Amino acid sequence: PSAHPFWGVGLQVLLPTDETQLKTQLADALESEAVLRAACRVLAGLLGLEDPPSRGEARELIDIAERLLTAPELADADVAAPEWLAAQAEVQTLLTNGSERTRLRALRGNEVTPESWDADLGTVRADLNAYRDAWWRVLSGRYRQARRTLAGYCSASVPGDVAEQVALVDDLLAAQRADAEIERLRPLGEKLFGSLWGGPASKGAHHMAHRPARGRTSRALAAR
Repeated sequence: PSAHPFWGVGLQVLLPTDETQLKTQLADALESEAVLRAACRVLAGLLGLEDPPSRGEARELIDIAERLLTAPELADADVAAPEWLAAQAEVQTLLTNGSERTRLRALRGNEVTPESWDADLGTVRADLNAYRDAWWRVLSGRYRQARRTLAGYCSASVPGDVAEQVALVDDLLAAQRADAEIERLRPLGEKLFGSLWGGPASKGAHHMAHRPARGRTSRALAAR
């Protein structure tokens, strides 16, 4: 039964009116498929790739085209460099930390001063967290000092809730860790992105490789 053309349809009854409607819908589907196949052939030719033999390959082809359309100018980027594949883990680390840095700065940028992103906040975080659940924390000199230090890095008022204070410091520390990872991978970033690379603030580089190019995508990028 599994070899039957209608296996798995689930219909128990097919009325004459249903058959007429089904024939119309099937004809429309076949026409749409023909248009899609023709468009895929044209797109594959423009990208220098083979015609997609399946629906999955067609989706990948569309994904490649979308990446190319949204990518910045790649003239000075080494899109054919072997490191894209040979150092995939490092590339992904670079891109993940770039995205995290961008997210955190967008999230907290209006709450803190520019100096806060490089401030030594490890002790501040430890002291705030130590008194998170202590009702008498206002009597602690360590807590008051930590709060005053954090307040100095806030562009407005410091969050009133201790949990929010700790969360703010955690985000600042996470951004610092992301910056450190990006700086650690600077040689790789400079090799792959050329003049697009600007260290932690490489907006063009991070956007260009939101996901590492590989396989059909890397070939298309190399031919761009």
